[in-house]
Amino acid sequence: MKLIALLLCPFGFATGAFVFSGVLEPMAAALGISVAATATLQSGFAIACAISGPFLAHWCRTLPARPVQISVMIALTLLNAASALAPDFNSLFVL
Repeated sequence: MKLIALLLCPFGFATGAFVFSGVLEPMAAALGISVAATATLQSGFAIACAISGPFLAHWCRTLPARPVQISVMIALTLLNAASALAPDFNSLFVL
């Protein structure tokens, strides 16, 4: 049951990335790339969440939950801010 939760939680989180599918065209125009290339950002995000979620849970299982949650939220906030300031597609994809 724990394994299923570890797989479904990142999947559920990553499907939230589909929220920005309505802004793919303006985003593609701003980055100067195709809509299809912009959509790879969404796929990359979903795959990264699905793969890293179970590993993060496994590596942090012996740590107190609250500090881990706070650290992850801070990291996500900083990465989102950096993404907003990314100058091009490649740096945005890496973030």
